[in-house]
Amino acid sequence: GSTSEMHDKVRGKGTFKSATEGIKLLLRYNVPVTVRVTINKYNLNDLEAISELLLSKLRLKNFSTNAASYMGMCRQNADEIQLD
Repeated sequence: GSTSEMHDKVRGKGTFKSATEGIKLLLRYNVPVTVRVTINKYNLNDLEAISELLLSKLRLKNFSTNAASYMGMCRQNADEIQLD
């Protein structure tokens, strides 16, 4: 998600701050950064803001996407997370 409220809802409390600070630190030291956004029911309508965050605010060159798949934590929450 593009905000801590949106991101932390799926990834856990404090993960937005950790992720964005980690990206900034890596970029400061010229370490290549790859971000993959997993599209799900929570962030489907937030994709434009996510793009703005990653490309304009964090200044990444690009990012990729995938849909939430039936594995990991999604197995326990598939109906709530996966796209129809």
